Amino acid sequence: MQLVLSMSPKKILTTLMIDEKNIDGTVLQLATFVVKDFFHSHERKVEFEKIQPLTASILQAVFEPFIGQVKKAFLKQEDEEEETESTETDTPQ
Repeated sequence: MQLVLSMSPKKILTTLMIDEKNIDGTVLQLATFVVKDFFHSHERKVEFEKIQPLTASILQAVFEPFIGQVKKAFLKQEDEEEETESTETDTPQ
C-alpha cells in the first residue's frame, strides 16, 4: 500500500480522506472486511467490531508518512476556495 501511495500520495489520499485528519469511513470499513477475511482464511474467527480498531491503526501507520503532503494539499484547496468565494462576493452582479 505504501509503495502505491508513494507514487501519488496527494491524489490518492485526498480522495480517500474527508479532511486533513479523517479518512472516509467506507475506506476503513472495506479495509476491515479485508482484514476479517484474512483472519477467516487462517481459521481465526474475529468479530468485525474487534478488528476495526486494529485496521484503523494499520491504515494510520500506512498513511502517516504521507499525511504532511495531504495536509498541505487540503490547506491549498481551502485557500483556493476562500479566494474564489471572496472573488464571487466582490464581483457586482
